[in-house]
Amino acid sequence: MPRIETVFRLFVASPSDVAEERSIVDEVVNEMNLTWSKHFRVRVETVRWETHAFPAIGEDAQSVINRQIDDEYDIFLGVLWTRFGKPTLRYGSGTVEEFERAYVRYEAEPSAIRIMFYFKTAPVDPYTLDPEQLKRIGAFRSRLGEKGALYWNFSSREEFATLLRLHLSRQVQELAELAETTGAGKLLENARLALGSSSPDAPESDGSDEEAGLLDLVQQGVSGFESMTEVITELAFGMSAFNTRVLERTKEFELASANAGADPRPLWRAAKAFADDTEAFAARIDQLRPAFASASEATFASLSGAVALSTDFDAADATLRELLANLHVLNAANDETQGMLTGFRDAVTNQPRISAPVNRAKRRLSEALGAFLDEFNRSLNLGRAVEHEIQELIGGWGETSPEESTEP
Repeated sequence: MPRIETVFRLFVASPSDVAEERSIVDEVVNEMNLTWSKHFRVRVETVRWETHAFPAIGEDAQSVINRQIDDEYDIFLGVLWTRFGKPTLRYGSGTVEEFERAYVRYEAEPSAIRIMFYFKTAPVDPYTLDPEQLKRIGAFRSRLGEKGALYWNFSSREEFATLLRLHLSRQVQELAELAETTGAGKLLENARLALGSSSPDAPESDGSDEEAGLLDLVQQGVSGFESMTEVITELAFGMSAFNTRVLERTKEFELASANAGADPRPLWRAAKAFADDTEAFAARIDQLRPAFASASEATFASLSGAVALSTDFDAADATLRELLANLHVLNAANDETQGMLTGFRDAVTNQPRISAPVNRAKRRLSEALGAFLDEFNRSLNLGRAVEHEIQELIGGWGETSPEESTEP
């Protein structure tokens, strides 16, 4: 049966070094369209110069793209990493020119366009870096702040995909609400009635391939919380046990040092034992890190999906309010854990340089803690993002909820 949908166009602006992120945008949009189209009769169409421009002649290549795209989009999404891009006749790069055109539209009519910008912070081979390109990216990022633009950083594929699900869901929700209030929603409803399809819901599935609903996604998220907590708890026990071993080895050092003049072998044995303990703990942290990363990825993929479905429910539904309360507690606890991990790593780094094996083991443990902290910080960033988006939804419903984080 014919269906009437509201289509919002998403324009992606980025240099060549973030091709993977452009693919992720397509993946997330296709994934979310399954939900939006079925439940809300809304769909997002991705617009890129690679797919929506064709060979032609103009003042320069960017002017051809500008003319053919013609600013006919509702959401602007920009991504930068290490490449600023090639200059145009008017701006420092094509990406910047596309942003400036979008920003002019925003200044003229803020409700006409949504602007989203992301910066990739993943490490890269330093021999491939162009310092001038990085300098220009830094200057542009500063200008974004001066324009009042809130941008987000990400360091992994999974983090970008989850942030995009969250933020794009919110943008589409606001655009859909705007369409309703401006009368477009009534026009769509009249068209549905004329076509004999007055129900806003898609035909029911036979259940054989039913996708997860809000409660399923929230439950998956809660299960993920538990898995993440288990890993952190095991890490905390490991840190406590390691501290106990350090105290024991310190006593052995003191005893061996007192007799080192007569026989230095006990001192070397104590140093080797300490190095072995340190290496073993570093290896255990390396084992825990992928388990935490996997749990975090699954958790926030589920919760970002729940946010996308949340507009199907009204303020009487307590599911998201309960989730927000739990997430607020989790994020507060993770803030403390972050400080604990950072302090522990610093303490390891600042231990005295006793011997070559001990120094190697210390460096190994410091690197393992640093890698775990990177993964933990990504998870903390996503937790804050999910909390913020749910807070915005509930705030829109006029409900009282925990104080939101002010950091992205």
